[in-house]
Amino acid sequence: MRFPTVSLRWLLPVLIVVPFSVVGLASYFVAVADKREVLLDAAERELRGAVASLARASERLIRSDPSLLRQELTLLALEPNLAGGAIVDDQGLVLHATRFASVGEPAVRALDFFQPSIDTALQRSTAVIARPKDRQEIIVALMRFAMPADSGELRSSNYGVAYLCFDLSDAIATARKSALRVHLPEAVLNVLVAALLAWAMVARIAIPLQRLNAATKRLAEGDFSSPLPGEVTKEIDTLAASFNHMSSRLKQSMEQSDSSARHMQAVIDNVLEAIVTIDERGRIQSFNQAAEKIFGFRADEVVGVNVSILMPGEISRHHDEYLARYQRTKEAHVIGIGRETTGRRRDGEEFPVELSVSEISKDGRPLYVGLLRDLSERNRVDRMKREFISTVSHELRTPLTSVVASLRLLASGALGTLPPKGQRLIEIAAINSGQLSNLINDLLDLEKIAAGKMSFDLQPQPVGQLLAEAVAASTPNAGQRGIEFKLLDDSSGAEVRIDASRLTQVLSNFLSNAIKFSPANERVDVAARLHEGDLRIEVRDRGPGVPAEFRDRIFQKFSQADSSDTRKLGGTGLGLAISKELVERMGGKIGFESEKGAGALFFCTFPLA
Repeated sequence: MRFPTVSLRWLLPVLIVVPFSVVGLASYFVAVADKREVLLDAAERELRGAVASLARASERLIRSDPSLLRQELTLLALEPNLAGGAIVDDQGLVLHATRFASVGEPAVRALDFFQPSIDTALQRSTAVIARPKDRQEIIVALMRFAMPADSGELRSSNYGVAYLCFDLSDAIATARKSALRVHLPEAVLNVLVAALLAWAMVARIAIPLQRLNAATKRLAEGDFSSPLPGEVTKEIDTLAASFNHMSSRLKQSMEQSDSSARHMQAVIDNVLEAIVTIDERGRIQSFNQAAEKIFGFRADEVVGVNVSILMPGEISRHHDEYLARYQRTKEAHVIGIGRETTGRRRDGEEFPVELSVSEISKDGRPLYVGLLRDLSERNRVDRMKREFISTVSHELRTPLTSVVASLRLLASGALGTLPPKGQRLIEIAAINSGQLSNLINDLLDLEKIAAGKMSFDLQPQPVGQLLAEAVAASTPNAGQRGIEFKLLDDSSGAEVRIDASRLTQVLSNFLSNAIKFSPANERVDVAARLHEGDLRIEVRDRGPGVPAEFRDRIFQKFSQADSSDTRKLGGTGLGLAISKELVERMGGKIGFESEKGAGALFFCTFPLA
């Protein structure tokens, strides 16, 4: 519940005068209440004794001397507070009465509003004191007495009731007037003191605070040129000085903030990526200049509009549902992850974008910042590169195959013996054309992998035979440098789901690298073993190891430890990149271990089938 605001200029007098007035009134009512209770207590004691005396007189005189009993009752009637009295016999009739009761009438009718008290009095031996609910200033006292027989003997089974009633209304009214005469001047004095105190506080607190409030409003409106003068109290003066200091600092901070905001806006407007922010309902909150160029919309056209305007139909239809689900479950689809998706320009053209979204909080509400990069040009260049590689590879592959076959036929001497110099030239040409053929085959494999056209026939099978075949195929090359293979199969016949031809290609790359980098007449270890629940295939050489600066890019395309024009060892730099793609597409992992000067170990692991 919000209470209405009240000016301190009026609130202070109310908060001061009202309590003082309440204290004065309270003291008056407390005094009246105390006096009333004193009067009632004294009247009750007096009434209790009077009714007991009347009951005893009734037992003694009701038969023997009724006139004397009436006289006794008449004397009691002279009491100023007595409202009435009566004597009721054992038949329930009023025998004697004063003021309002009629003699001879049934007490039920004459004293009807005291009837419950009469019934109670007949049950007890002591006086009963009662008060009517609607007349608290009246006190009733009743006491039974034994009715004597005609012979004068008291009969314990027959009772009459003596009844007296005091009305203290006049006495209490007199006490109230007396208390008013005593406490009224005191209450008036309290109000005057409170009024003077309130005036002083308004003059020294409320008015200076009003001035401070007015200066604060000017500050809120951007007016920093109106300092607040010192006031009449030290505290207000200190507050005014603090306010002036705060105003000066705030002016400096706002100038710095404006400068930073302009700088930040300039940075945002000039970045190449589109930056779009949306609220929790998907409405665009900001749209930088790069976003305007990419999508073709002006910022003022899209701010406040649902971000689905930037998306093609299928994505647009599901965006609000995704956003609501994320806010409900925090199940991320794009937020905090990033992915490639499709955008839609103003003219309806759809184009590929790289999207990453992060969540921030503004004023306690979520705000989503999207960073978008147009991939149209990159994808076009990639497509051209793939088409070029595909075209060149296919156009070269067929004639090169014929050239390689011819050179190898000449080098073998099948067409006759060549002169030594010619034989050497033919062998060099056969080796170089073979390397060129390997490069083209690697490029074609990369093209198939990138296009998703390379097929895999995954079957559960042991790898021991594949290792032996790969080692046998590489032995002639190893023999030229005196390198020997040591094969160790500790897989215990365990099976993995692989494509045999693709794994053979991976092993061929591992073995080729080991042969190339091992010193002459060294040994290369080839092993298959169980490792942490997987099957691990290893090829270890004893070469110089992988240089530290090359390790981060060893599985990248066209990467070689020595990429200079004068490198001693040949190769396309594609073998390990292709091996990584093949292993991972078969559900495995690839890696290496190496220490400088202690050789390298290349491995791939596959889950057991």
